[in-house]
Formats: sequence, structure tokens, C-alpha cells
Amino acid sequence: MSYPSLVLEGLLGLLALSCVLYLFTPSQSLRGLPEGITLEDLEEIR
Repeated sequence: MSYPSLVLEGLLGLLALSCVLYLFTPSQSLRGLPEGITLEDLEEIR
């Protein structure tokens, strides 16, 4: 496996991890969303 693909894979892993953390954090810590939007609302949107 070449070095650039390892770097790319690492970045994709970090991105996926941050997405998972973002989705599973309490709604109070979600930034950029209006007040009153909960994880249940996000589940309906997806």
C-alpha cells in the first residue's frame, strides 16, 4: 500500500469518526442547529 493512500484512508477514518461523534452527542452540543431540534428530528430528516 502506498503512502498517499494510507494518508487518505486515515483522513476518511477521522471524518467518519467525527460524523459519528457529531450524530451521537447530546443536542445541546450540536452547533449550527436551531434550538429545539433533537436527535429524533435528525433521524426523521435522514
